[in-house]
Amino acid sequence: MSNRFAKPSGSSGTLSSILNRSVELAAGKGSLLHTALDEQLKAQSGEHVFLPIRQLVPNPGQPRRYFSPDSLEQLATSIRERGVLQPLMVRPLPREQYEIVFGERRWRAASIAGLEVVPVLIRTLSDSEVKFIAAVENLQREDLNRFDEVQFKLHLVAELLGVSEEQARAQLKQLRTQADDEGTVDRRTRVAALFEQLGNESWVSFVTNGLPVLNLPAFLVEPLRAGQLAYSKALLIARAPDMHQQVLLEKTVNNNLSLTELRQELQTLSTPATPQTADVVRRLLTPKRLQQLQQQNPKKHQRVQSLLTELRTLIDEPAASSE
Repeated sequence: MSNRFAKPSGSSGTLSSILNRSVELAAGKGSLLHTALDEQLKAQSGEHVFLPIRQLVPNPGQPRRYFSPDSLEQLATSIRERGVLQPLMVRPLPREQYEIVFGERRWRAASIAGLEVVPVLIRTLSDSEVKFIAAVENLQREDLNRFDEVQFKLHLVAELLGVSEEQARAQLKQLRTQADDEGTVDRRTRVAALFEQLGNESWVSFVTNGLPVLNLPAFLVEPLRAGQLAYSKALLIARAPDMHQQVLLEKTVNNNLSLTELRQELQTLSTPATPQTADVVRRLLTPKRLQQLQQQNPKKHQRVQSLLTELRTLIDEPAASSE
């Protein structure tokens, strides 16, 4: 992300105009959404300053809650050697604190590295602007997990259409089936252009293969966001009966099951057991075991003999004829 962010002149209206401008230019190359946002914000850009790490606080609305300890340690090692190369973006809070708009990973790693101050760009931003900028910034990450990716993309769609995220989900699904009236064609064209810029998938694929991740139970979302569980495996586990999902999750994570192996586990669960009853009876009722039972527990032995007699009677009885 460019370091030339500045205070936007408006709030949600400005964000929507950035999105609409970017989709109008979608025939070009590169991330035009990223470029349009950068151009909109650079006019009032200022130089970065240094702030004490203790004055910075994470954004409570930041969807990314998991940071790999190994990854943080690697970044901390790099920071010890070269410092923080890219400034964080923050916005002022009361009591001389600053909320991180983006760069929380760098902030955490800098703290591990023992730094006392970090470079920051200070911007006065609304909650809507913070969420928008964080979405664009995070979508540039190579290690973005599927759950966060879907959330960020859905937020941009909501801004583009001027609706809530819940309404955006519903409208995306409707766009696949609605008749081609003027309004539908316009929205479909703008959404398609946005996803062309974002890359990786079309908006139709996003609706079919992306949105379902938001319906996953929380215990599957956590390992998915932590990078311990692939999205495709999480969807498979979610299709299993509730009573088996936790066990399947543990097997998949602990044994690093492949997608094929996980499907085999699911197949095993869906295949009814077919015990060989006769073999079981023969194994349990050998003369030796019956003799031991008679010596150790005469009452239980008597009960077994009674059940065997009842079983023989049932087997020998002719089947009742149906009328």
